[in-house]
Amino acid sequence: MGDVILSTYRDLRAVAGSLVRMKWATVDWPLLRSFLDAYVEDADAWEASANLVIPYEKLLDRPAEILSSIAEAMGIDPTPEQIAAVLARLERLAPASDTPAGNLDVFDRETLLHNGHIGGRADAAAMAQLPEALLGQIETRYHDWLVAHRYVLSADRIAACARRCADEVETLHRSSITIPLLTLDPIRLTRSDMPPGLALSGFAAEEWGSWSIAPVCSLIFRTPPDMQAGHIFLNAGAFVPPGTPAIIATVFLNGQEIDRWLWRSLDHQQLRIPFEGLQDLHVLTFHIEGARSARSLDLGEDDRRLGLAVQTIWIAGGSIAA
Repeated sequence: MGDVILSTYRDLRAVAGSLVRMKWATVDWPLLRSFLDAYVEDADAWEASANLVIPYEKLLDRPAEILSSIAEAMGIDPTPEQIAAVLARLERLAPASDTPAGNLDVFDRETLLHNGHIGGRADAAAMAQLPEALLGQIETRYHDWLVAHRYVLSADRIAACARRCADEVETLHRSSITIPLLTLDPIRLTRSDMPPGLALSGFAAEEWGSWSIAPVCSLIFRTPPDMQAGHIFLNAGAFVPPGTPAIIATVFLNGQEIDRWLWRSLDHQQLRIPFEGLQDLHVLTFHIEGARSARSLDLGEDDRRLGLAVQTIWIAGGSIAA
């Protein structure tokens, strides 16, 4: 029998938490982001060539079943007694110390276990090492990877990311960035017509309008100071070719959830978002579920995960109940 490649992956939130627990990293987003970027790249590469891919949590939940699968991939047919004996031996493995040393060079040369390894194996225990805000950053950046690997994300953390985006408005307000003013005349979100600064994050302008290309994306704009109530309008469709699941967009205005929109086809809708109050600086944030690439559907070479297709945005004054 030739070489057999076994690969595993783990919930990225637990990976980051385990790094912190083992003192191999601090609660520092740029540092953890760099590690997780490399982790995702490596995991995807091994998954593409492995004979067997094993989710980490299944190793904990169904060890006998996974051991049987490993044996089958290797061309071995152990008896139930042999599997039980191997599991018993694995259970006896332990690191030299239960206290993490924070040093990758300190490990048992026979078991390859580092000091502190095995303790807190459950994903929930690992994630408890991280603040909610950082978990939200992981869920936002790696949204598609986590969903593809069937990990459940927190809607509350996604909403918190939207609120943090809104909180950053004041920083932008004090900076030299020019924030565009919405008017009664529709603004086209095309490559040539979209005002600089309107797309805060996650949008890519084209000749016809803009695609959303990230799970969380935002627009930032002003409304006229004398218009203290009204509606923001968007003409938006979504990338839903025939036979594909719907795309859902949860919309937040200044960090507050406003509505959820659904597209079952490519058809554009005119969407209306109420606003009121003295604030004239706004962040409109979308959490996109169901985005997919044209390449994944054999519809072209574009490998961006396309969600919303936004063409125009404008405002109208008046009572928000109108």
